[in-house]
Amino acid sequence: MAKLINRQVIEVILKYIDQTEKTVEFFGADFKAFVTNDIYFNALSMEVFQIAENSIDLSDDVKFVLGEIPWRAIRGMRNWFAHRYGSMNPADIWEVVNGDLPSLKLAFNKLLTDDSEILDLVANGRNK
Repeated sequence: MAKLINRQVIEVILKYIDQTEKTVEFFGADFKAFVTNDIYFNALSMEVFQIAENSIDLSDDVKFVLGEIPWRAIRGMRNWFAHRYGSMNPADIWEVVNGDLPSLKLAFNKLLTDDSEILDLVANGRNK
C-alpha cells in the first residue's frame, strides 16, 4: 500500500471537518440537542475522532509549521475516544467542534493555498 502524503491526509481531515459542519447544520447548533440526541452525539463524536485519528499521520514538518495547533491535545483526545469513549465529556466535544475545528480548517486551507513543499512529503507521523 502506498504511503499517503501530507496533502492527502489534510484533505481527509478537511472532509471530516466539513462533515461536522453539515451535522451541526442538520441537527442545529444547540448544545442541549447535542447531549440529548444519541444520533447527534455519536455522529459528531465519530467525526471528531476521525479528525484526531488522521492527524496522527501528519509529518512533524506539518506540525512544526502549524505550531499553533495543539497537536498533543488532539492526540490525547483521539486516545480518549479510542479507549474511554463512554466517558467523553460532551462539553469538550462541543467545544472542539465549535471552537477548535474552524481554526484548524483555516490553518489547513491556508497551508494548501500556499502550496508548501511539505504538503508533498510522506505523512509519516505514525511511523515514529
